[in-house]
Amino acid sequence: MSFDEIPTIPAGNVYRAAMVSGDRGERVLRALTDDVTIKPVVTPTGRTLLSPRDGKSVYDAIVRAA
Repeated sequence: MSFDEIPTIPAGNVYRAAMVSGDRGERVLRALTDDVTIKPVVTPTGRTLLSPRDGKSVYDAIVRAA
């Protein structure tokens, strides 16, 4: 497993970096997950973690949609 595949980035940090609300970020995340473009990991406490590659995909999708 390479560094780009390890889920370490909280999804909320990606939303903040893209300067969008949590609701907007969650909609984009859900759409990418449904399309099987990304594979986020949900921890037992409910946090969504993204790999660096998935985080970039979410960020790019948010910026493209804006």
